[in-house]
Amino acid sequence: MEPWRLLDPDPDGRLPGGDVARLQLHRTLTTADGRHEWGLYARTCYLDDGLGEVLAILELVAPHVSEVSGSYGGFIRETLNEDKPSVITFTGGTYAIGC
Repeated sequence: MEPWRLLDPDPDGRLPGGDVARLQLHRTLTTADGRHEWGLYARTCYLDDGLGEVLAILELVAPHVSEVSGSYGGFIRETLNEDKPSVITFTGGTYAIGC
């Protein structure tokens, strides 16, 4: 997988409704020093061997997640285990993946 295409939505993706990737400025949320918060939203499908690159993005983003916007980061769900998503949380400049 090419890292620069990791968040590029696949127009032929397998997800119902299609892939989505968006970086959005949240004008109503600000940090303690008054800067606006940004949100990254991605809904894509990766093969298991591409998960390492997803984790690399989490490592890059984690130090910049402020406590003002909360610690919930989304979830990862395996195709064969759809009823048990693994939740991503951010705390103290790092991330964790749990059930």
